[in-house]
Amino acid sequence: MISFLTDNPSNLTASGLLLSDDEARVHKIGPGQLRVNFNISAALQEAILQLIEQQLAEEEEQPSSPGNESNAELHASGYYTLFADTVPDDVKRPV
Repeated sequence: MISFLTDNPSNLTASGLLLSDDEARVHKIGPGQLRVNFNISAALQEAILQLIEQQLAEEEEQPSSPGNESNAELHASGYYTLFADTVPDDVKRPV
């Protein structure tokens, strides 16, 4: 996911797009960082798609485990327990 859209280079500290008025096409300026014209154009759309594709590829490379952060958050929030208590048949049903 694109973390940031900005026109101020000092604000671009993570993955995102640096918007400018003088860039003719997409220009890679760092890992996960692209410089592109701020006008809604094919170049801006292409830059957004490049970052999304890059982030999706990175997510696929990371092994998912049952004890990952999102599952830990789900269990810690109490929603999983509430769901399991409310509809136990759905929780136990094979996928």
